Amino acid sequence: MKLLFSLTSLFLLICSTALAYDNEPNGFKGLKWGTSIEEFKNVYPNATLQKQQPGEYNPANIITYIVPINESKLSGITITSPFRYSFYNNKLESVLVTFTGKDNYETLNKQKILLNRMSMIYGEINESSGNNIDEFIPGLSTSYYNFNYCWKGTTTTINLNGSYKEPNLSSYLSISISSVEIRKQWLSKVKPIDKTEWSKIRKNIISEYRSDW
Repeated sequence: MKLLFSLTSLFLLICSTALAYDNEPNGFKGLKWGTSIEEFKNVYPNATLQKQQPGEYNPANIITYIVPINESKLSGITITSPFRYSFYNNKLESVLVTFTGKDNYETLNKQKILLNRMSMIYGEINESSGNNIDEFIPGLSTSYYNFNYCWKGTTTTINLNGSYKEPNLSSYLSISISSVEIRKQWLSKVKPIDKTEWSKIRKNIISEYRSDW
């Protein structure tokens, strides 16, 4: 699970801006992009600072706070892990919402429902990658699958990502909502990761979390 989260987080870092889509938000749950940590804590006084995981890729020194979910739902789907609000230079930059099910079957069903409902709200997907979600049947394969759907706007990028380790070993499903402008700011300060560096990062992650598989 932790490996899937780490790899997914790294993938989300490189999802860039482009076009526009319907009903594009300017933040998440009433907090606009650029909100300071102090303002954030006034709204969520029970938020706790997330410790950086061993081997985690965080070149821009992003600070993340965890907020309890309190049986929350998004688009009618139950959220299964605390919200993660991330800040760059004391400005709210992104939010990560997790929906992972108890097994690959449940996670896949959640992703299909979210994909359908998000398409109704935000319109046509700007970009997708990975396998064909309609061809994936949990329990009948021994491979790794990823289904990623992205709505790229002028203000906000929304990314729906599902990762599955077969046969039905583990899965991870999340929605990342991020500020186009603030992400652009810190990406401009970060040296692009090359294949050699990424191989080292991936090796460290796998070594640290191998037991989770």
